[in-house]
Amino acid sequence: MSACNDSSDSIEELRRQIGQLEHQLEVSQRLATLGELTKALKSKGLELLLETSGTNPLTGEVDWICLSPKRHKPPLRELLEDANELKVIVEGEQDLAWAEENAAQVSKKCLLYLQPEWDHFEQVTPLVVAYARANPRWRISLQTHKFMGIL
Repeated sequence: MSACNDSSDSIEELRRQIGQLEHQLEVSQRLATLGELTKALKSKGLELLLETSGTNPLTGEVDWICLSPKRHKPPLRELLEDANELKVIVEGEQDLAWAEENAAQVSKKCLLYLQPEWDHFEQVTPLVVAYARANPRWRISLQTHKFMGIL
């Protein structure tokens, strides 16, 4: 944390950092109970699918992991190894290199998806399509919830 002085900017920065810390603690507490929840759901015969950025250790038991890593905070190695599906959101060419870096760390059975980022959809879709055509192990997926106006 940065040193605090009397300026309002420093106070706001300190509040922001405290908020981030509180959020991280809240996420950690929720993850601790995920094991109990997945056990209860599995006992009811449910199949559990999880989409995650992979930045926190997995607790509990799931049947399918969709890993959607973010460049600003790479996923944990263990989640790369356990991923059934790798989905990389593409805003530009640099994301294709990021996608390949992650694809090199998942199993050969892992499904690979490129997804044009919604706010750049018109510009980036031709790039994604061309890349998938040239690299057929990659599939294309879409943020259908965005097209439907959900979230």
